[in-house]
Amino acid sequence: MNESEKRSLFDWLSRKSTSPTSIQPGEALPMHLRALGLAFRSIELEPSWINGLRSLPSAALIVHVLPSSSLLDAILLDLLLRRYQLPPIEWAWGLESKWARLIWPKTKKIDSFAQPPEEKPSSVLLCLRPARTSAQLIRDSILPKFHSRLHQSSQDALRTLVLWQRQGKMTIHFFPQLFVWAKRSPRQAPSLAEFVFGTSESPSFLRSMGRLAFHRNAIHRGAQPLDLQAFLAAHPELSEDQGASALRYALLRRLERERTIVLGPIRKSSARICEEILRSPRLKRLIEHAANERKVPVSQVSREVEAELVRMAASPDPMLMSLLDPLLRFVWSRIYDGIQFEERDFERIRNAARNGPLILLPSHKSHIDYLIISSVFYQKGLAPPLIVAGDNLSFFPLGPLFRRGGAFFIRRSFHGEKLYPYIVAAYIRKVLLEGHSIELFIEGGRSRTGKLLPPKLGILTMIVDAALEARIPLQFVPIAISYERIVEEGTYVREHAGEDKKQENIGDLLRAPRILRSRYGRLYIQVGEILDLPSLFRETFGQEFTQNLHPLPISSAQRRAFISKIAHRVAYEINQATPVTPAALLALTLLCHRKRGIAHRQLVEQAEMLLRAFMEVGAPIAPLLLTQNHSLRIDSLKAAIDLFHEAKMLHIESPHPDPTEKIYSVPPEERLSVEYLKNNIIHFFVPQSIISSALGALGWEASRENLSERVQKLSRILKLEFQYRADAGFEQVFSETLEKMKLSKEIEMQDDLIRRAGGKGGARLETYAEMIHSYLESYHFILKLLEESKSLPASKKDWIRWAIGRAMRAYATGDIKLRESVSKPKFENALQVFHQLGVIRIENGVIAALSPDQIQHSRQWRSFLAPHLA
Repeated sequence: MNESEKRSLFDWLSRKSTSPTSIQPGEALPMHLRALGLAFRSIELEPSWINGLRSLPSAALIVHVLPSSSLLDAILLDLLLRRYQLPPIEWAWGLESKWARLIWPKTKKIDSFAQPPEEKPSSVLLCLRPARTSAQLIRDSILPKFHSRLHQSSQDALRTLVLWQRQGKMTIHFFPQLFVWAKRSPRQAPSLAEFVFGTSESPSFLRSMGRLAFHRNAIHRGAQPLDLQAFLAAHPELSEDQGASALRYALLRRLERERTIVLGPIRKSSARICEEILRSPRLKRLIEHAANERKVPVSQVSREVEAELVRMAASPDPMLMSLLDPLLRFVWSRIYDGIQFEERDFERIRNAARNGPLILLPSHKSHIDYLIISSVFYQKGLAPPLIVAGDNLSFFPLGPLFRRGGAFFIRRSFHGEKLYPYIVAAYIRKVLLEGHSIELFIEGGRSRTGKLLPPKLGILTMIVDAALEARIPLQFVPIAISYERIVEEGTYVREHAGEDKKQENIGDLLRAPRILRSRYGRLYIQVGEILDLPSLFRETFGQEFTQNLHPLPISSAQRRAFISKIAHRVAYEINQATPVTPAALLALTLLCHRKRGIAHRQLVEQAEMLLRAFMEVGAPIAPLLLTQNHSLRIDSLKAAIDLFHEAKMLHIESPHPDPTEKIYSVPPEERLSVEYLKNNIIHFFVPQSIISSALGALGWEASRENLSERVQKLSRILKLEFQYRADAGFEQVFSETLEKMKLSKEIEMQDDLIRRAGGKGGARLETYAEMIHSYLESYHFILKLLEESKSLPASKKDWIRWAIGRAMRAYATGDIKLRESVSKPKFENALQVFHQLGVIRIENGVIAALSPDQIQHSRQWRSFLAPHLA
């Protein structure tokens, strides 16, 4: 650009602006561009991006930034702006094409500054190019004049805008954005096709025509906008040339980050990843140490480590996901009535991904979890994560597919391994540095009870350690996955009855036809509060999470406490995000009474009461459950009843001609399946349930001191069943819960006396107490068996199998009232708790015989629990 062109441009930009008029879609457009808009009608702009544009003052100059010099991208952007009645593009920099004037309307000015328009535009386009790949260098050698002009044009434009902004005549806002035509991460080395047809940033005419013909479902993504005035204020020392270079780098970095969010980081083969890990100086030192310790050659240990890495490493293949996506959509449509999620949740995830790699932490209830997150991410234009999977899932033929889908396999246990944990840590550190997101099931394994399991810290510790050392600003994303029916529910019930867990094999695949013939209701995905590692670090230690590579000024004990805090915060967020679904509400209603059946009218009243209680504690409610005035939607409850009835989880009797007088009962053999769904949402009422059960044991009236003592003991017994708040002590939680129950008119408090309130509010207490009745009955029965057992000492595994047989007999005779009280997980937790309380002693998996003092201790606890079961 010569000096006269610059002066002409300054004069043009400085002219007084008028408010942009509303432009109707398709107005003043040639027929071929209207047809182009119809062909790409599936492309949409993000609502937040549109709102960001509309919120700018009318005098602001909007600069749309594209990383590509593709004419097709530029025209599509202009068409989308017109579709949403936003100011269209009136000027373009960095876009040179012999087809431009032929295809685009003649009113557009393509890199022509000599004759600027009479009025300042509201919206202009700037095409940038990132660092050149080897493919681009070869094309540059063929067309050096073309590419040097393209680069220089955009650089001159940036320099001009920086200079003009410093004169303070107008505010300039940059909106970086890109079109993603194929969901394939860029290769580290260019392909042959890129040599021939050009790259994504500099496509040839043939490549653009291929996009036009075969990729009409492109994704438009807007990166974080940039306010030029604020940017220059933060860098006042830069000259115009330096400011233009810094601005160019900032824009390209935002564009590249947005591309990574959609496509993932630059693709490297698993062999290349393993090779780079083996070159790590730290791992080399560990290998040498292990070789010296074992007195074997270093090369031998290196080969062993390399073999472990090969068995572990993921080989993500974008082509696999594109092939699997139609199949997965078909499967989900066959077995589920829909997948429910909030669009704003994925908008929050995209915003978080702009700050650093994502650590996805979903709840784990089914093997479907592995597929559903990747599937939904792919459909929402987010790069599927790498998944931490147990090596029990690496079986043929699904193992290779899982690996290509992003799973990397680690052993279920590191016990006795010295070098293996360091190999896993090295791999995790490498993929985080590469920019991959990681999906980790923080519970370790699938929940067989429906409740969220206590967090496991092993892999999370490796992830956080790597981030702290390399200053990687991780974003922890808690995700609650909820099902109205679980595909594995039959397996879980058999395991509750004492059957050993079985490792997955080809038999699971052979049962797929049976699964595809069944219906499993709806699937829900909810995202909790996303936790930012730098913010958590600042809150905990009062120091900034910087990019400096000096050692962290925290001790090992502080680091462990910090990681534990993150894990429990994530677990809390998952629980808080778990929605109250129609199936879970129905399960809770059916099991929280002591009668054999419940009439339809009572069922509806009980469900309405529970729904109000959930709303009072702030639980997320599935939209299908609520009417416009936030009352229970009866047809959604009816759909859940039909789902349970079809699955034979509910028996319906009609002794009266009136259909509203139907009587519902849960068959004994299905109560564990129904309890699984009940447990999905029971955590919202655990404090109320414990207080209600304790108050009932005291005759529904007690002093605060007596009630507090009993609640504290009950909480100690149930500590392995439920996760309590980690940010507050017992007294704080106890007091806050009492206040909530008082506001809900469930209890009355007068001086030091607490009693059940009258009316409907007080009636809730019996329902709350019933929520934990099966757990207390299980623990009470275990104490009785321990006192009567003549076979101790015995292995814990054999004793539990014997106890389940005795419990089934007690259920048949009526000594146990609830079938769900006969449960292997409950029995295992009961033994563990009583071991911690000193009632029994378990060493190396063997339960020792009880001493007279232990028998007396057991009787005291059984006497304590008895009033809760009356």
